[in-house]
Amino acid sequence: SDPAPVFETMRSAQQAMVEIDGIDVVSDSNTLSGVIPGIDLHLNSTSNVVGTDTDDNSPVYQTATMNVEPDTTALKEKVQNFVDSYNGVMDWISAGYDSFGASRPSLAEVEAGQDDILSDVVRGDSAINGAKRQLQNLLSTQVNTSGDFSVLSQLGISTQRDGSLSLDEAKLDNAVTTKFDDVVSLLAGEGSEPGVMKHFNSAMLDMTGVSSGIYADKEDSYESSLKSINSQIDRMEMLAAKREETMRAQFNSLELLVSEMNAQSDYITQQMDMLSNMVTGSK
Repeated sequence: SDPAPVFETMRSAQQAMVEIDGIDVVSDSNTLSGVIPGIDLHLNSTSNVVGTDTDDNSPVYQTATMNVEPDTTALKEKVQNFVDSYNGVMDWISAGYDSFGASRPSLAEVEAGQDDILSDVVRGDSAINGAKRQLQNLLSTQVNTSGDFSVLSQLGISTQRDGSLSLDEAKLDNAVTTKFDDVVSLLAGEGSEPGVMKHFNSAMLDMTGVSSGIYADKEDSYESSLKSINSQIDRMEMLAAKREETMRAQFNSLELLVSEMNAQSDYITQQMDMLSNMVTGSK
């Protein structure tokens, strides 16, 4: 039989090592994340040795230059998504008025189960309208950064007569192409100065918070109303039961009275018949 193969360790596993702007970086894999914000580095090969360090005779590797270009397409897509999402919210709120105007639907309409009837009631709610005004006001929020942009309208975002947003793609494209960093500062903020999207995010968190905001407040309000209605139903059921008991007693008394009157009527009829027979017999 053939002799068993002999395995020899040719090279021990090592960590990946790279020097970035004079700083040594060590990784357990060939992918470096977080070293440069927003960029993942994939190490494919070892740099060529171009010399030896005169102090310790360590090898000196060839340096490489990496150019990082802003992803303008991704940023424009995010802005477009914001405009579309905002318009979706405004359409949902406005749909309630298209169905019922400023008034609530009637009980008959609710019992008939009309299309999305409960949503229409919510959309006509004052709290929802307050949220709508708050979102509209945020569109004109000014951001104080070192960039040239301070409001969303400078990016081509404008409000239409119906309250929806429109996006001037040419104006946005020019802004992100020529002043990308300024656009980022307007949207994301700079230093301690929050950007427009930070204001929108904070507002939405306040509106939709589990323990506070429109949803939580309305949930508490509806639960309170439901408890009140259930309490009223319990009282009405108790009163109805007592009323039923009273009416049954009155009915039984009336039935007894009618029975007695029928008996008296029969007796009188008998007496009248006897009297008639006596008169007839005497003749």
